[in-house]
Amino acid sequence: MRPLFFVTFLLFFCFQTFAQDEVKFQLQNQHYLKGDAFFIGNNILSKNQSTPYGSFSQINDVISMRYIDVDGVGSTFSSSKASYSLKDEDARIVSATLYWSAVYPYSKGGRGVKKNTYYYKKTEDREGDFTKVKFKTPDSESYHDVNGKVLFDGITNQDYKDNAPYVCYADVTNLMPQQSNGSGEYTVANIRATQGFVSGGSTAGWFLFVVYESDLKESRYITSYNGFSSLSDNSVDIEFKNFKTRSSGTVKATVFVATLEGDSKLSRDQCGLINPQTNKVQYFQNKLRAQANFFNGKMTIDDKYFTKRTPNGANTLGFDVVKLKIPNNLITNSQENATLGLSSRADRFYFYLTAFKTEINEDYHKEKIEETLE
Repeated sequence: MRPLFFVTFLLFFCFQTFAQDEVKFQLQNQHYLKGDAFFIGNNILSKNQSTPYGSFSQINDVISMRYIDVDGVGSTFSSSKASYSLKDEDARIVSATLYWSAVYPYSKGGRGVKKNTYYYKKTEDREGDFTKVKFKTPDSESYHDVNGKVLFDGITNQDYKDNAPYVCYADVTNLMPQQSNGSGEYTVANIRATQGFVSGGSTAGWFLFVVYESDLKESRYITSYNGFSSLSDNSVDIEFKNFKTRSSGTVKATVFVATLEGDSKLSRDQCGLINPQTNKVQYFQNKLRAQANFFNGKMTIDDKYFTKRTPNGANTLGFDVVKLKIPNNLITNSQENATLGLSSRADRFYFYLTAFKTEINEDYHKEKIEETLE
């Protein structure tokens, strides 16, 4: 049986409501090309500094978080790594966008119990500039300094006073290796977040969204949108458009979603696509992501963990990035739009990026390229 103070806290946590669409989702980029897209990334907070964390037995609130730091460089205070390997050696990077996000009401926090309820307190104020991070590529011996754009910062918003999430992003295309397809290991350092305890649990991480051209790939439409929506007892829809799927055969399409604060032990959060036949959301699920607990502190590609990272703990503690093939019944031939739907009825999470890719006919691809040249 759980102690009374846990039950009291959980009931309070589950029935908080938050504003929706704090930052309206906007088109970030779109491409018509022969090529593909993928992500790599890692969390930057964990229970351990360098040891992979794989337990899912506790809610994030009860874990004292600390910075991951694996680069062996004394001048950095946080760092984690991830890598990729492209089969096509002649592939060319078209776009690379780095995102980093965290819960950051203060630098360090503690926790106590009063009247059978947990309370959280600041022990050290925010410090430094969270918009500046360090980024190391496979062809560089030292870090590049990256200054990000602030997509959202909750520190001055009363609705987010307890955990103050932020999201930053930067176009790092010009920092990617110029003489290769970019395969290799990437490191991101000095992401700032709250260490110790914070209401709802602290979390932080980064990911790199890469689009590349390759003669070995099919013609595709690839797009991404960013914004900031808080989901706790509400829902949000994002429409993908400006495309037309291939006119015959099976359509292969994929969706990417990035969120913050999804807890593996708290459920009733969902993500899906509107079924064009029923006009209702058909929610996604696989063996790593339950339909009623889709955002659960993992980095996954379809039904497998993304493991090409250091450390590579299965539980990324509230930092969620998903790449998922869309079921065939949700994408039909000659389809010109698709709507992603996210909702939550208990587990609070913050949604800030989605991307979509689908196969298109070559003649449609050429038509869109000609339009951009006019």
